[in-house]
Amino acid sequence: MTCPTWMHSCGQACVSSSSAQSCGGECETCNATQTNATATCVLGQCDFTCNAGYHRCGLGCVPNTSVSSCGSSCTPCSSPLNGTATCDGTSCGASCNPGFHDCYNSCEPNNSVYSCGLRCITPCPSDRHGTATCDGTTCGVNCSSGYRFCESTCASCPAQATATTCSGSSCAATACSAGYLACA
Repeated sequence: MTCPTWMHSCGQACVSSSSAQSCGGECETCNATQTNATATCVLGQCDFTCNAGYHRCGLGCVPNTSVSSCGSSCTPCSSPLNGTATCDGTSCGASCNPGFHDCYNSCEPNNSVYSCGLRCITPCPSDRHGTATCDGTTCGVNCSSGYRFCESTCASCPAQATATTCSGSSCAATACSAGYLACA
């Protein structure tokens, strides 16, 4: 019996050379011995492909979202400090504990001036007369004694002022210590 080039003879029939039911010259039936896999025949040898939602790692099929073999490269995800590792099916990520947020797979404190809220790239701005602050979502500045935050800077306030207000980016006295007057 003569079969086309993409087929071979199995008993009295011509069968596909790539069929898992008649693989190779011995007409072997391939079985998927791995969990979550389907038997295949590749170049006359039994093999397997992983089912949807799984990928091949070595001689087995593992879930695409497995943190121990994330993505097609089967890379294990490392757990960040203050969180747990995640895998979205292609790349590693982080799930952070309460009070922390994900900054490029690192769990940073919500009130960190280096990554306030979701500002993972830009730290909170500081002032030469104050220190940067973060309330967990928004940056701020805590001005040094004798200074008040006016618009975007810590402005110097009059030394004898008992009450102040901002006038633009300047600090102005609205009430003064005894013996002093508030002047415009």
